[in-house]
Amino acid sequence: MTNFPHQRDFTRIPVHFEVEVRTAGMKLNSRETRDLSMNGIFVHATGRFSPNEECQVSLILRGGLEETRLEIRAKIVRIEPTGLAIQFLEMGPEEFGHLRNVVLHNSTDVQQSEGEMRTHLGLKPFESMPSDIKAGVNDE
Repeated sequence: MTNFPHQRDFTRIPVHFEVEVRTAGMKLNSRETRDLSMNGIFVHATGRFSPNEECQVSLILRGGLEETRLEIRAKIVRIEPTGLAIQFLEMGPEEFGHLRNVVLHNSTDVQQSEGEMRTHLGLKPFESMPSDIKAGVNDE
């Protein structure tokens, strides 16, 4: 896998999870994903989706007898013959924490992944945050 640090805020990691994608007109269940990052996922799927269409993504994590569903508001940013590139737009703090742990656990370069996360406040680059928000983060 080629890494494009100048184009991507977060490193993509190869993972395979069950994913549910819901739009206003369609629901898709897929057991095949290609990669995942802190701000998106590629899902192997076909269907009648549109670029820039907002969706709800459920990333289903299974561990033993337990199942955890990460509910994430997202947008389909690209459609390829083999699937959908989906950008994460918004998630709760619990989902963010689980996603962070999944990325770090599966990363081939944990230090790089941690560094990428330190330069962001949530899904947004830290330097793009308003100064009053930055000040609050730095005070903690």
